[in-house]
Amino acid sequence: MRIDRVKLIATMAKRDITCTRLAKLTGMSRSTITSARSGKSCTYETARLIAGALRVDVEDLQEEAK
Repeated sequence: MRIDRVKLIATMAKRDITCTRLAKLTGMSRSTITSARSGKSCTYETARLIAGALRVDVEDLQEEAK
């Protein structure tokens, strides 16, 4: 699946969370967070952990089907 990079960046800014902080909150590497933030595909579990750390639903971050 893909996380919408604009939605992710906006949500991170709203919550005042950096990639490094999000990595610590999720237990993932900073490079995994950066990859998702740049629009690369990730697993549902990765998206779920990111969404949980940002206190939003996965669907709120998911890229719209084109």
